[in-house]
Amino acid sequence: MGTGVAGFPLEECANIMLREVVEHLLGETSLEAAHFVLFDDAAKEIFERAWEKLQSELASGTAGAKGA
Repeated sequence: MGTGVAGFPLEECANIMLREVVEHLLGETSLEAAHFVLFDDAAKEIFERAWEKLQSELASGTAGAKGA
């Protein structure tokens, strides 16, 4: 996703990318790992916050719920 020049919001990008990877890994797949290459600490922090939120949602069973 183009969050640089294309201007796609980084927080939304993190949410989409992490959810898609989790959904894929929960299914039948030979994929064992996914790597995200981020350009700076700010992007890393956004992805870390999104990952923590997603983990919380997965643990509580609300991942994918509308408005989550």
